[in-house]
This record gives sequence, structure tokens and C-alpha cells, in this order.
Amino acid sequence: MSQLTKHIITRDEYLILPDNLMINFRRKVYPKDVEAVRDIVASSGFFTSKEVEIAVELVNERLTKGLKSGYHFLLTEDEKNLLGYTCFGPIATTISSYDLYWIVVFYVCFFETLLKLLTTITCSLN
Repeated sequence: MSQLTKHIITRDEYLILPDNLMINFRRKVYPKDVEAVRDIVASSGFFTSKEVEIAVELVNERLTKGLKSGYHFLLTEDEKNLLGYTCFGPIATTISSYDLYWIVVFYVCFFETLLKLLTTITCSLN
């Protein structure tokens, strides 16, 4: 069994992650993410094929239009694969409010821990 480590993500909140879990977070979207997002959303079993296509469409919008698309991403990955992501964007006519459009995690990868981590980090972004 692997050693567990506490990682502080907010003042009051801790996540327990195995020491050997090396994950990175990034906000930049790359063309390779189109198929990775398709795979993650489809493999979750929670979304219809139409919803999978919508998720992919938002990635393509961001690649095509950049920040003007209004879609922001936080992606998490290990050394080889995309493990999960959030997609969010500003709410029109507000000063600093955002909608969370998507939060999806590859199911076999510490499902609850990654969901919690992505949610916490996404909520702290502006």
C-alpha cells in the first residue's frame, strides 16, 4: 500500500493523495485535448452522445477563438493522460461571477479526490 500525504488546498481543507500520484494542472488547451475530452466524457457513463459532442465543441471553440470564446478550462493530467477537467466561463452582466459548465473526471482515477480538487481549484480562479 502506498504512503499517503496530506495536501493543503485551502486553509481548512485537506486532500489525502498517494505519494506516487503525480498530477499537474494547466489552463491552456491543446488540440490533443479534443479527443481526450471526448474519451473522458464518454467513458464516464453519465452523459449522452449529444452531451459528449457539446463537451468537445466547447474545447474546439476555445482552440478556435481563445479567450473570446468565453470558455475557460482547468485540466489535470498525469505523465501520460488527461485525468479530468473543468470548463467554466463568466456570466454575462455580472462583475465577477462564473458558471461551471463541465466537471468530468476519468472514473478509474481517484474519482472523488480529483472531483473535489478540481472543484476547489476552479472556484479559486478568477
